[in-house]
This record gives sequence, structure tokens and C-alpha cells, in this order.
Amino acid sequence: MIEIKMNLFGAFKKYQNLENPISLKFNSPVTIDQIKKEMGKYFDSNGIQLILDSAIANESEVLEINTLIQHSCKLSILPPVCGG
Repeated sequence: MIEIKMNLFGAFKKYQNLENPISLKFNSPVTIDQIKKEMGKYFDSNGIQLILDSAIANESEVLEINTLIQHSCKLSILPPVCGG
């Protein structure tokens, strides 16, 4: 079993439940695209669009959409940021 715990930042903070953080479980290796689709279960329609527009990163790099996750880990979802 692969367990992926998600860290939420920026615009995702309003969806965060500290008592029940997002933890996704998969029976086999999974791509970042599949992780994003599974995360959609936790968000309303605005949040789902935000997921699609966001990047997923591990502790050292932003991951490509087709990156294969083969082990339990902690990932972060990084929403797009505007400003200056």
C-alpha cells in the first residue's frame, strides 16, 4: 500500500482540516495526474479547478504530471501565485 500525505499551501489552506489531513492510499504506483484526480474528492468545484492549475512537489523538486510515485511519501500541492 502506498500512502501519500498532502501538505496544503496558499489558497488550499481554507480546505485544510487539521484533525483529518488529506492522506491518499493507493494499491499500486501512481502518477501525479492520478493523485490530482483523487484529491478532487476533497474539494468543491473551485478547489478542483485550483488542483488542475497547481503543481505537486516533493521535498526537493516540482514533479511532472507523469512522474510515478512508487513509495509512501509526503507531497505538497502548490497553487499558482499572482502578485509582485
